[in-house]
Amino acid sequence: PLRFEVLPDYGNPDIYALYLQQSGLLLKNRIYYLSSSSDSSEIRKGYLDYLERSLDLTRIDQARQRAEAVLALEVQLADIHWPADKNRDRVGQYNPMAVAELKSANTHLDWDSYFGALNISPEIVIINQPDYIMRLDQLMGKISLAVWKDYLKTHIIAGMAAYLPEDYTNASNLFFEQQLAGIEISATREERVVGFLNESLPDILGRIYVGRHFSDETRVATIEIFENIRAALVTRFEANFWLDPSTREEALNKLARMKVKIGHPDEWRRYRGLRIRGVDLYGSVKGIAVFHNRALLDKLDGPILSGKWKTSAQSVNAFYAAASNQIIIPAGILQFPFFSTEIDDAINYGAIGGIIGHEIIHAFDDQGRKVDATGRLRDWWLQADIAQFNYYTQIIVAEFSSYPSFEGLEPNGLLTLGENLGDLSGLAIAYDAYQLSLGGAPSPSVQGFTGEQRFFMGWAQIWKRVYRPEALRHRMKTDVHAPAEFRVNWVLSNLAAFQKAFGLRPGDRLYRTSDDQLIIW
Repeated sequence: PLRFEVLPDYGNPDIYALYLQQSGLLLKNRIYYLSSSSDSSEIRKGYLDYLERSLDLTRIDQARQRAEAVLALEVQLADIHWPADKNRDRVGQYNPMAVAELKSANTHLDWDSYFGALNISPEIVIINQPDYIMRLDQLMGKISLAVWKDYLKTHIIAGMAAYLPEDYTNASNLFFEQQLAGIEISATREERVVGFLNESLPDILGRIYVGRHFSDETRVATIEIFENIRAALVTRFEANFWLDPSTREEALNKLARMKVKIGHPDEWRRYRGLRIRGVDLYGSVKGIAVFHNRALLDKLDGPILSGKWKTSAQSVNAFYAAASNQIIIPAGILQFPFFSTEIDDAINYGAIGGIIGHEIIHAFDDQGRKVDATGRLRDWWLQADIAQFNYYTQIIVAEFSSYPSFEGLEPNGLLTLGENLGDLSGLAIAYDAYQLSLGGAPSPSVQGFTGEQRFFMGWAQIWKRVYRPEALRHRMKTDVHAPAEFRVNWVLSNLAAFQKAFGLRPGDRLYRTSDDQLIIW
C-alpha cells in the first residue's frame, strides 16, 4: 500500500530525496472501488472473480472468501486515497518529515524494517499524501495480519502474471485487458517479449532504435522549432496585460533558462551488475526489478544526474521536468505523423511544434507556475496575478466539465486542467512560431491547402484515435489528458487563427465569437 520514489527534492532541487506515496490499488483509481455506478459495480465483480481465480491457481484454499477479504481491504484503502485531481497539487504533495517524527506518529508500520529492507537509513522523507499515511497506520491496527498477507499475495501474483504459466496470464488478460480495457486480442508472445525488454532494459533497445531512426538533421530541425516557439512565448509574455512586471520578469527568466534534450540521453545505461538467470524467467524478472530499485535508491541524497533520462529514447512522448526546468523530446516521437524532414514546415509546426509548445506551457500551468527557474518549489507570483490566472483557468475547468459526456461519464475539468492548458496555449505559441519561421514571406500552399491550414491539420492528425468504450471509460476516470476529440475541436475553436485559416462563419460547428475565445498565454 506504499510505494517509494527517488526524485529531485523540490525544496532543494540539487539533490535527490525519498518520496513516500499512496499505492496498493490494482484497479489504479479509487473510483472503481467506491462508485455505485453500474459499470464500476461490474468491474468490482470481475475483479473479485479474478482475485479468486488467481488464489485458486496458486492452490490457496477458501479462495473466494479470501478474495472477498482482499477486495474489502482495497475498498478501505481506496477510501483513504487522495482522488486523482487532488494529486495534481504540487504544493499539497510536498511534505518533508523527519523519520523520527514519522515513526512516532505511525506506530503500526515498522519503519525500521521497511527502510532496512530497502537498505537505506534516511533522516528526512517527503510524504506526498500525509493523511493517507496516518490513516493507513490505523488500518494496519484494524485489519488482521492474515488478510494483509493475502492482499500481498494477490498483488505479487497480478504483477507477475505475464511471467507465470499460461493459466495465470489468461486470467489476468480476461479481466485487465478484456473487461477493463476492451482489448479483444491479446499481444502475441513476440510482442510481449519486446514490450518486456522495452520496459526492463530500455537503453539496450534505445541505442538500436536511435541508430536506425534518429539523425543530426532531425536534431537540428527540432532545436530550430523549439527556439522559435521559445521566442514566440517571449513575445506573448512581453505583451501580456495582466501579469505584474516582477512576475513577468521571473517568467521570462524561467523561459530563458529552460533547457531542451532531444533524441537520447547523453549517457547510455550499461546495466553493469545485472544478472540474467538463464531459463529462470521468474527469477530474472525479479532480479531486474531489484536491480532497478537498487539503482534508484543509490541516487538518494546524491547530486542530480543531469545526463540520464527517466524515460527511454524510443518513447513516443515528450516531457517537461519541472525540477530541472527542461524539455525532453525522445527520438521515438520525432517520427511521422509528429515530425518528418520529408514534409513541409507547416505540418511539423502543427504536430511536433504543438507538442513542444504544450510541454513548455507546463512550466507555466497551474502547477508548473509554483516552481521557479531553478526547479525550487516557490510561489513567485503576486496574489493579483494568481487571482487573474485562476479566473481564466476556472473557465477551462468549467468548459471541459460541461462538455458532452463520453461513454456516459461526465468530464472532470480539474483533473485535466494542466493538459488542457498545455494544448490550448501550446498550440497558440506553436502557430506564432510557424509565422516566425516564414520570416515575413507568405506561407507556401501544398496540395491545395495554405500553410496555415496545414498547420492545424498537422495538429489534428496526431490525435486521430479510435477508443473502445471500455478503454475510454477507463481513461475518463484515470487520465489527466482529455479524449482526443476535445484536444482538437475545443482547442481549435478557441484560436482565431484557425477560424481565419478555414473561413469559419457563425453557425459552423467550431465557430466562436472573439469574446468567447480563450487564450491564457
